[in-house]
Amino acid sequence: MGDKAVRSVGTASYDALAALMLQLRFEANLTQDQLAKKVGRHFTWVSKIERGTRRLDLVELCEVADALGLDPAEIVRRFRASVGK
Repeated sequence: MGDKAVRSVGTASYDALAALMLQLRFEANLTQDQLAKKVGRHFTWVSKIERGTRRLDLVELCEVADALGLDPAEIVRRFRASVGK
């Protein structure tokens, strides 16, 4: 039949990423709406990422990092540390 698609949303790793994104927003002292406006999105976009119901691609990760005043590599380092890599 073919290969079954691998889903990341809903996995333990993706849950860790969602939790990290929430933590980073809190550390920046921003509301979902404030962060969303900084990246030109609706607050529900941020909410879905933080709840782990929406995937975050590399371009979006860089946009969020810029809005938070972080280097995207720092977000990746913190994510990998949170999942034990």
